[in-house]
Amino acid sequence: MRTPLLFVGLALLSVSPSVLAQDDAEINDAYQKAAEGLTKYKVGRYAEALDDYTRAYTIVHLPALAVHIARANVKLGRFVAAMQFYDEALTLSDGVGDPQIQARARVEAKAEGQALLPRIPRLLFHASGVN
Repeated sequence: MRTPLLFVGLALLSVSPSVLAQDDAEINDAYQKAAEGLTKYKVGRYAEALDDYTRAYTIVHLPALAVHIARANVKLGRFVAAMQFYDEALTLSDGVGDPQIQARARVEAKAEGQALLPRIPRLLFHASGVN
């Protein structure tokens, strides 16, 4: 059971040589927090998973982490916040992550964001008699 989690965590935070400027301890902490978040998400502890993902995201801004933050927000009914992270995932670079994994995260962010749009409440104002 630990091996698949390790693989998922490594895939999420696959680090390229360009990240060597960042402190190894910080990268390891981000990896650990992301892995803990994945474990909590899988058992329905979405608020705790969101906290772990967010801590990892403060260290490394990766599209894959933004997508996981968005998914946790969806599970918590925070659709507007989720949409912001789906949108952010589309604009982040691969700088510190595996390009293939981050590209797949962007594709997922676009699809999941589009699917979420109809669920976000909207308020329409119509003013009559206003000059």
